[in-house]
Amino acid sequence: MKRLLCVFGFLFCLSLVYAQSDDDIPLPKSLQTGRAANNIDRKVKFMVGGSFGFQIGTYTAIEVAPKFGIYATDFLAFGITGTYMFMHTRAYGLSLNSHTFGGGAFVEGYVWKRLILHASYEYLNFDALFIDNANQVYVDRVGNHGILVGPGYRQKVGERVNIFALILFPVYQSQHELKPYSIPVYKVGVTVDI
Repeated sequence: MKRLLCVFGFLFCLSLVYAQSDDDIPLPKSLQTGRAANNIDRKVKFMVGGSFGFQIGTYTAIEVAPKFGIYATDFLAFGITGTYMFMHTRAYGLSLNSHTFGGGAFVEGYVWKRLILHASYEYLNFDALFIDNANQVYVDRVGNHGILVGPGYRQKVGERVNIFALILFPVYQSQHELKPYSIPVYKVGVTVDI
């Protein structure tokens, strides 16, 4: 919890530094009155970047996830992610180090330029510990489909560069007995608008 408070404290301090140009934060342009719903002259904008995630507990994990997306409107983006995660697990009196690979898709809504509402689907392929009928422990590779949702915060640190922090909660996991996600999942990252 202290780490979470430190991350949000850091982001809050950054927002104060950059608040001189954002004294009055308006609604996204597409939500303002008098603007056409289908803005024909709008240029398509993309984002590239990635995130760094971590979990601490029975499953300790460090995650690196590249991200590519497109802004459908000024306040909505969707895209794809890749995932590499190093996991350390303790179960049945043993510990296991595993390399996890995966990917997924995400949708993000931006409220007043800073608050993020995030939803994503992720598929992860990882090693897990099992016990057979003879009480022998063995390792097998399994896949997990998961849906993560949660809030976040985004701060501009340049004309095109944004930093963000997300707190995500797994609302669905196909391998719920293995619990590949702890609750919550923290992600911190950077995106560049192009």
